[in-house]
Amino acid sequence: MKYNSYRLGKYSGLMVQADNKDPLAKFPAPTCQDLIKTHGVVLFRNFSITPENFGQFVKNNSRTTTLDPTRVFFNDTVQRVHEGTDSIDLHSEHSNSPFRPDLIWFLCHQAPQEDGQTTYCDGVRIWKSLNQATQQLFVNNKIQYHRTFPAQIWKIFIARTLADSLSPEDITVTHLQQVFANKTGVTLNLSDDESLTMTFTTHAFNIVLNQQKSFTNSLFGPYPGQTITLENGEPLPNQIMHEIKICYDEFVEEITWQNADVVAIDNTRFMHGRRSSKDLKRELFSVLSFF
Repeated sequence: MKYNSYRLGKYSGLMVQADNKDPLAKFPAPTCQDLIKTHGVVLFRNFSITPENFGQFVKNNSRTTTLDPTRVFFNDTVQRVHEGTDSIDLHSEHSNSPFRPDLIWFLCHQAPQEDGQTTYCDGVRIWKSLNQATQQLFVNNKIQYHRTFPAQIWKIFIARTLADSLSPEDITVTHLQQVFANKTGVTLNLSDDESLTMTFTTHAFNIVLNQQKSFTNSLFGPYPGQTITLENGEPLPNQIMHEIKICYDEFVEEITWQNADVVAIDNTRFMHGRRSSKDLKRELFSVLSFF
């Protein structure tokens, strides 16, 4: 297998480009994993890959995979990325819950004819760019995410997590408690209609390579109905949120998709999002996994 490597963005990322449409499934797993851990965002281009074998490629390069119950299932591993034309703010996938995956993988099956780029940003760079007072605020104060899930959504997630061939209709409070038994920072409240309200308390940053702080979170992003406060219940100051948005805009990078592109993103260090696009034929698939 012959391929070349290039810098992907101005600040970060790597593009690995094949010479002859080699099957991506044959790319050496140890090399793939090392590239992801080193560069954080790796785009594989000009390889042969389909939605049908995309999931197996991810499994070959991951300890385990997980699923998002709000997305449409393509198969037992691969899901369809939400359709739509609106832009999506930078966020770290599911960092507003105790189930944040280490990696998010995307396969572009049909690239948009214009716009619709996937954006990404290095959380370490963002942290270093924040004012010292802002850094200190987040060191001294955790944040709280507050979300409510309809019964069908959380029961799908619990059923898939337990992997016991359970259907959502089989799920009980006992199963819910089993999945959350060892999760810290979580408060659950089950309503009479079985909707589940979850409060998750955590830092706005992760500790990554060489004990660096990486500002990776879901302060923005595609989570309708979510509210966010400091741990003491106070809202995040407007000037802080404004400063964060300025940093995002300064350091955001983007991937202009081509058909059969695959990108792996270290979800513990990088955030991602989407540019708006009017092209409704854009088709992306995703898999969530752990190192």
